[in-house]
Amino acid sequence: MFRAAYVKRGSRWAFLLVLIGLLSFGVGATPAGADSKVKVGTVQDLAGHATVTHQGETKSAVIRKDLPIYQNDEIKTMPGGMVRILLLDESVISVASGSKLVISEYVFDPNKKERRGLLKVVWGKVKCVVNDLAGYRSKKFSVSTETAVIGVRGTEFLVWAKAKSLTKVAGLKNEVEVFNVADQSQKVIVQAGKMTDVLMAKPPTPPIDIPPEMFKSLLDGLLPQDAVPPELPKTQAPSTPEASTGSTESAASTAAKTAAAAASTAKELASEAAGKAA
Repeated sequence: MFRAAYVKRGSRWAFLLVLIGLLSFGVGATPAGADSKVKVGTVQDLAGHATVTHQGETKSAVIRKDLPIYQNDEIKTMPGGMVRILLLDESVISVASGSKLVISEYVFDPNKKERRGLLKVVWGKVKCVVNDLAGYRSKKFSVSTETAVIGVRGTEFLVWAKAKSLTKVAGLKNEVEVFNVADQSQKVIVQAGKMTDVLMAKPPTPPIDIPPEMFKSLLDGLLPQDAVPPELPKTQAPSTPEASTGSTESAASTAAKTAAAAASTAKELASEAAGKAA
């Protein structure tokens, strides 16, 4: 009888010890990967509906103002949804409606005077205002799509992954370096007020002046403060026949380049659509 009571009491103590251990683990435990998150910025403004998915997680969270953004975050905007992100180096990333962006890599160390950033535009539009960080030893910043890589150090530009096989890159301030993701040997320099198309496995098209109607299409879907057309240098501003000579020839040349680029793009998209239909 005494032995039975002793065994019973011992079982109770063992159960209590196990229960205390489990509770202690549950209270003090940290979810896997939580400590490995590296903050890269904050949501500065938004409109409509957008979500963010953290690395290693399958469930997305609704984006709200002042929400921290971490390295490897996947940001997705729904139709009518727009997000503006302020990075730690004070660069601004504006994600347009119906877009998907991945913060593939971002390192900012003001003590070492270094910055390294890599964004991936899966689809849609992203406008970037990259801080120049004068005096920094390294300030590389690039954006990639399925077809293009855009390299910058301090400038303002827009990337539009219009289709899987087509990326449009528009220079809004200073200049950007653009090349095909499959062949980096052939690159173009896109200055403010100009744009290039990058098709699958083809070199970027020669940069052309951005027509006013194209500016509207490029900026459509961004937050109002990010959809303001840039102030272009006077040398690149549209000129009138009275203001300059040879304007007809220049306009004809620009029109020819625009038509050639449009024809090439249309042919590529038609080929892609035919492939999908087949």
